Amino acid sequence: MMAKSQGDMNYQMWLVGDSNPTNWQTKLQQPLDSRHPARHNIWTPILLEIQDHVFAADRLHLDQAKFYVRNAIQNSKQKPDAANPVWSEYLQQAVEAFRDDICKCNPKIIFTFGAFSYEFTRRSSHLGEPMPYNTWNTRTLGEAFRKAINTFQPDATNVIPLLHVSISRGKFIESHNNFCDSQGQNYFVYTGRETAAKLLDFRNKLDIWVDAKAVDSQGESAGERT
Repeated sequence: MMAKSQGDMNYQMWLVGDSNPTNWQTKLQQPLDSRHPARHNIWTPILLEIQDHVFAADRLHLDQAKFYVRNAIQNSKQKPDAANPVWSEYLQQAVEAFRDDICKCNPKIIFTFGAFSYEFTRRSSHLGEPMPYNTWNTRTLGEAFRKAINTFQPDATNVIPLLHVSISRGKFIESHNNFCDSQGQNYFVYTGRETAAKLLDFRNKLDIWVDAKAVDSQGESAGERT
């Protein structure tokens, strides 16, 4: 059975997916399981862009062992009607529980994937009035992404929305253009570049990097054993 989460909630970078994949939740071990293609469709290309930029700028590398990963909810059947701003008691309790986790752990960055995940996290973070989650499409999520990047504060929790399956389905070109608000733009390059630039701005305030000294010392120890 799929675990509810992966990683330590005290990590500063969180990834929040939509819900457990119905057909695979008994075979996968954790949310956004790296064996499932969805993770590599929606996150891996962005991560690679971030890694390239931060390494080129300052020889930094995001530590993937410091990601806390979960889905907004586990059972997709509990999701509300997309056009209804009023959510069930179950979902309201889930939002409150997630809000408690955020307040307790104070993550610096929460990446959300798709409309429902973003609205769920918005409500948990008190980011404006509750909205029907179909408010968030490829264009409005792009607008929210730019706002989150432009107002990024290293001492607060920053909710950064990304796309989910829309970037890998039939209208993927339209998704690239709408999210980036530019014809011919590459969503993965765009979000990776913009995110990397902001992380670099606050590199000394974020505990998200591979510890180069620890890696070097491990290499030296291995060399001594050899």
